[in-house]
Amino acid sequence: VSWMEPDYEFLEILMREWAKETVHELDFRKEAKNLKEARIALQQLFQTPKTLVYTNNSEEKVPFQVEVPKPLDNLCNDQVLVMSFCEGVRIDQLDQLNEWNLSRAAIVDGVAQAFAHFMYTTTIFNGDPHAGNLLVRKGTAVSSEEGFTIVVLDWGLAKRLDETKRLAFCELAYAAATFDYGLLLDSYVHIGLQMKRENAAMSMQ
Repeated sequence: VSWMEPDYEFLEILMREWAKETVHELDFRKEAKNLKEARIALQQLFQTPKTLVYTNNSEEKVPFQVEVPKPLDNLCNDQVLVMSFCEGVRIDQLDQLNEWNLSRAAIVDGVAQAFAHFMYTTTIFNGDPHAGNLLVRKGTAVSSEEGFTIVVLDWGLAKRLDETKRLAFCELAYAAATFDYGLLLDSYVHIGLQMKRENAAMSMQ
């Protein structure tokens, strides 16, 4: 977007958003609340502890599950957050993933499905999905030898989208996947980003 609109002051917007969210990240009661909401959201996808979802990569359908730590309410306050321990290695520890014979493509697919579920079908999604906040371990609750489990950590920065915004982001993803530049620009407007449509469209030719 900054490439298409070089005169747009994105830094000011980013700093304003960062300043607003930093306050929330410093109150661990809010993170505990986010963890609970995220765990409830996961129940829509994994209805029982034994429910599996499968990756969409064409070579092989790999079973996987997604896990979010459970906050221990009696040990939490605004300055302390205690959660259940989740096994796993960072998603970028490639040597360990290779040792487990886990497909990188399958893991990326699993992460994409997990975040699509949170973002498009539930009330909450993690706003800080870097490698340090994503763990992977071999196996699932069904089999310790097959598939993998993704652990999503650090819910201090979480976002919520109303239905209009969720549909707009769906529109954006579809437009990007199908190279529909007109629809892509429409999705920006529906998200709330006002652009000089004629200039952007010309740049995309």
